Amino acid sequence: GAAPAGPEHTTFTNPNATMAAAAKKAEGNDHFRAKRFPEAIAAYSEAINLSPDDHTFYSNRSAAYAAIGEWENAAADGQNCITKNREWIKGYFRLATAQQNMGQYQDAIDTLTRGKALADLPKQTRDELATKVAECRAAMVRDRTAACIESANKLLANDDIKGALQMAEAGLRQDPESAELKSLKARVEPMFQRQEKQRVAGLSRTELLKEEGDKLFKAAQFENAIEKYSKCLDAEGSMTTPLAVKCLLNRSACYKQLSNFSGVIDDTSYVLEEHPENVKALIRRAQAFEACERYRLALQDVRTAIGLGISVIGNANFTLCTSMQGRLDRAIRIDRAQS
Repeated sequence: GAAPAGPEHTTFTNPNATMAAAAKKAEGNDHFRAKRFPEAIAAYSEAINLSPDDHTFYSNRSAAYAAIGEWENAAADGQNCITKNREWIKGYFRLATAQQNMGQYQDAIDTLTRGKALADLPKQTRDELATKVAECRAAMVRDRTAACIESANKLLANDDIKGALQMAEAGLRQDPESAELKSLKARVEPMFQRQEKQRVAGLSRTELLKEEGDKLFKAAQFENAIEKYSKCLDAEGSMTTPLAVKCLLNRSACYKQLSNFSGVIDDTSYVLEEHPENVKALIRRAQAFEACERYRLALQDVRTAIGLGISVIGNANFTLCTSMQGRLDRAIRIDRAQS
């Protein structure tokens, strides 16, 4: 195969390479075959000291470290092997095997992908690379699934039934065949349904109208959702209550989906009159202003949002706003040049 567990055998072509290095490597190979791995490591280390540019010495020592589960050292020697000879596929296998055993699955996949790019690899070697990549991908899914199960159980222990159900569903999206996740969902879903029934029973008329609007929004029935949010706002009789603010923000999201930018601007402006630092309203209104080519007003909202700081608006919004700021600055310069 392309990556046997045992040591390599080298013929020295460099006349300056010492016989002592070859002897130490042979000694290491004997120890390796007899499973005396610490002794093999010591012998290969002496060979490296005598002839530090021979990539096979690092490969052999990596294999010996792997045999005793010293994966960090195995990885270091795998990398050393690649550095000494980037065209030798076994170095990539050595490094990837160590990364895989340390749970660094994406790093292992990246290493194997670099190895796969080498020229003239035989089909068997390519198949072995593909098998190892598949093993790493499967391990990544297993780890994520285990993390989802652990998180869902913690949420359940804290009486966050909705959170536990969402976590189980997220896990099933990446691992649909997980029997443990299916069982967890089957246990939690009826609990959530009972809890949801009790919650809805306690809602006021206006809260129920917003709830109906939310369901229509999730179903992408934006015009019908707008109707429900509008009825909720009429029944609420105010644009400033917490429920009204939620309705205005949600209705503005519907308007955005329908490219009704004046509707977006109106609803977000109502919110910002009472809550001038509402991040959703600032960004949504900025996007609507930009769509209407009202670049200066858009830039003003974007700068207000950025001024709140990354800890307030979050990484994703901060990235979005800085990107918008650059785009709006350019648009304003073009407008100025054309006027």
